[in-house]
Amino acid sequence: MQRAGTQYAPSTIRTHIVSRMCANAANHHAVVYDDLERTGHGRYRRRRLRSSETTQTAEPRNRNTTTLEARPIPGHLTERVERRPREDRMPGTPVTEDELEILGFSPHELRFRNVAVDLLSGELGSEWDTLGEVPDSAGLYAFTVEDDRSLHVAYVGMTEHLWMVTKGRLPTGEARGGQRYGRPKHAGVTRERINVLVTEQVRLGRRVRHWLRPIPDGDGGEDLRSRLLREEEALIQRWQLRSTGWNRG
Repeated sequence: MQRAGTQYAPSTIRTHIVSRMCANAANHHAVVYDDLERTGHGRYRRRRLRSSETTQTAEPRNRNTTTLEARPIPGHLTERVERRPREDRMPGTPVTEDELEILGFSPHELRFRNVAVDLLSGELGSEWDTLGEVPDSAGLYAFTVEDDRSLHVAYVGMTEHLWMVTKGRLPTGEARGGQRYGRPKHAGVTRERINVLVTEQVRLGRRVRHWLRPIPDGDGGEDLRSRLLREEEALIQRWQLRSTGWNRG
């Protein structure tokens, strides 16, 4: 790949070979592939396919379950060999724009700066800016994924200030870069994980949007954080996002 002029760092290539694409490697990634197998120290070979497996697609798997999810080989690993990928399952739960807007969410486009950011975890992330006017408020937020056939909500979260998850700072100028989803090199573990998942969808040619719902403090006399947690959980359960989408815990 380096002789062919790849733009990816040796560490990224090495991580995919020894971990993400290796059938008998330990589980360190949300999505993995069985293309290779380790035969000895520093030695790998293409895995021999069983008769029940196709030679036309790479079959990804989650090593924590027995359920296989069809995902194509990441585009940055197919610079020299073209394969016909199997159509990937859309993450999350079907939803409509009307439903989201009735719930109080407004859509914000993501402007991507770079969709090939090498992360220390060995994953591939991206950098983006959330466009539009962000409310100066606590609130809920969601990420949706869509193609030309459907719109799915994939993740819901809550924050005590919507600027933190979109801009990485507060209106006062106080910086909180680790809260921002669009800067994975500064993000916490969950932010980085969601960034990687968003990146996978964008590289599949899908549209990802950030939806924001402001919740003012002092509304109804309930403690703000308690209300945020309650309403976040209600939406996660409404859309079953722990089983269909990206929410955990």
